[in-house]
Amino acid sequence: MKTFRRKIPARTVVRYQCEICEANYRTPAQAERCEARIVEAEKFIPGQLVRAVWQPECSRGGPYCSKGKVVKSIGPQLPDEDYERRCLGGKTARLNSHVFQYEILFICPHCKQNQSALYYASELKTA
Repeated sequence: MKTFRRKIPARTVVRYQCEICEANYRTPAQAERCEARIVEAEKFIPGQLVRAVWQPECSRGGPYCSKGKVVKSIGPQLPDEDYERRCLGGKTARLNSHVFQYEILFICPHCKQNQSALYYASELKTA
């Protein structure tokens, strides 16, 4: 077996970070544009009882309504393509904000097991 050694000069990579969502950008203008986005207000707090608007399906049964407690809120973060399609109907003009996701802990009525899922605020209602 041969061993080859190659010296590579060190380089510095500069990135600019949004102070709200901590996303990294190559230019300061991109980071400032991200920071200028509005921040969605937190609608639910940990421990609050909520119900999902759309019905997921269990592998052992059919669709069910997931009711449970908010475990934690994640964010603020940039919305993704899934959020745009499900919650905003594909209208990119409405995506100009930082959003929160909520982790919900609930019991599946079909398989009787604890499950957790991530939902956006527009997908939840208070129970």
